[in-house]
Amino acid sequence: RGFAEGLRAEEAARGAIEQAVAQSSGAVAGLTGLSTVVFGQTQVVIMARSESARIDLNLASPELLAGLFLQLGVAPEEATNYAARVVDWRDEDDRVGKGGAERSAYRGLGRVDSPRNGPFVHVAELGLVLGIPAAVAAAAAPYVTVASGQEQINPLLADPPVLLAIPGVSPNRVRDFLAQRAKLGATFASLIPS
Repeated sequence: RGFAEGLRAEEAARGAIEQAVAQSSGAVAGLTGLSTVVFGQTQVVIMARSESARIDLNLASPELLAGLFLQLGVAPEEATNYAARVVDWRDEDDRVGKGGAERSAYRGLGRVDSPRNGPFVHVAELGLVLGIPAAVAAAAAPYVTVASGQEQINPLLADPPVLLAIPGVSPNRVRDFLAQRAKLGATFASLIPS
């Protein structure tokens, strides 16, 4: 019975997403907010959010990536190394950046996989990057994307850990910015240090 209920829930979720996309005339980028869809006895709530609120693993600077790892409790040197390894995973060459890891490092540890040397295709791929613990990759998952297509995040939509990952941003500035963001006319300039 539990298996059948799980299948029904999965199909309802898929159907709700398809319906939301159809109602938006296929303009997925324009989907925002909450909507509710009912399929038989199953009610599905869809929350659409812009991916620009997250850090793009394929485009973000090493400093922004390291900032996120720091926010997740990773020690500073490790955070810098993790960021370098993310960059080495996505870059097209086999030159090892400082603290990074390329094909030879993976092979040296007996791993048959290696850096993609191309864009991340899914956020879960972060867990394959050499040295990044599964717990850190899982903690980062809500704050990263592979689909924003932007080097920077949209601070008007981003969660506090993403804002705190921006180099040079203090907790006090983020707190003040979040208070201003709730008001109309908030600007990113109030977050960046002068």
